[in-house]
Amino acid sequence: MQVKRAITAAMLVAACTSGLAVTTGGTAWAQGGDGDEKSTGNSVSVNAQTARNKYGIPEGNYEKFRDFANKYHVVIDVRPSNASAPNWLDKGAKPKPEDIKSKTVNDLDCYLGAEEWQIGLVGYFKPQKPNVPWYTLPGKRNAIEERYRQRLHEFKTLAPKIESLSKKGKFIHDNKLIWKVDEDGQVWELTGDHDLYNIHTADGEKISPELHDEIIGQMKRQNMAVAHGAHRFWQPQSSFDHIIFEKIVKSHQPGGEPLLRFEPNAKTATLTWDTAS
Repeated sequence: MQVKRAITAAMLVAACTSGLAVTTGGTAWAQGGDGDEKSTGNSVSVNAQTARNKYGIPEGNYEKFRDFANKYHVVIDVRPSNASAPNWLDKGAKPKPEDIKSKTVNDLDCYLGAEEWQIGLVGYFKPQKPNVPWYTLPGKRNAIEERYRQRLHEFKTLAPKIESLSKKGKFIHDNKLIWKVDEDGQVWELTGDHDLYNIHTADGEKISPELHDEIIGQMKRQNMAVAHGAHRFWQPQSSFDHIIFEKIVKSHQPGGEPLLRFEPNAKTATLTWDTAS
């Protein structure tokens, strides 16, 4: 049974302004898992268990992506989410909406000021460099330093947007996490949403904007943690948006992070990359 996880905005504001620590029973979840990735010819198949434990897609949404691929005869490419996201979704956290560009907390953020139990939730904080010698963190220095630069850039660049949304009463932040405020004044934890990367035909042709919007609308109505359209359909406006767009595209090229592909009549998802020029 899903447990409703919400507190009132007034409670959170009072706690933040008084300097108290605010938690709602968060738990650090294991990011590993059993499950299978099996090579089938030139592709690697991913079953529902592995999709949850490794790529952050709950079993129910995994099946729904398959259903949509079959129903509309399209190929759906989904970006991996934080592996802790399914557990947070199960506990009632809300998927990150399109307005929020902050990243979910990962293990590297725990070296920069985040807490372990916050892994998988949407973080917004000024990172602090590790106060321990680098030799105590063998093999992690480059990754931690890169994450530090990302977080610092994000903290500075997103500040006006975050403050604007906070003033409108849509979100609250405590310089650690971002919380969604609903119409009843309840505050909800935010976790990773399912970022669709592309929707296209089996021949690789782009579908029409109308069909894209219809599919996305159906996914939203089915509460699939899909908060916005596919990345390849996004038309970035600001310079920051353009940087994010190109960075994501480059991250999914061969040798980078894989995408989970759902194809018509396929029993499992497969791993793929963006090979478009």
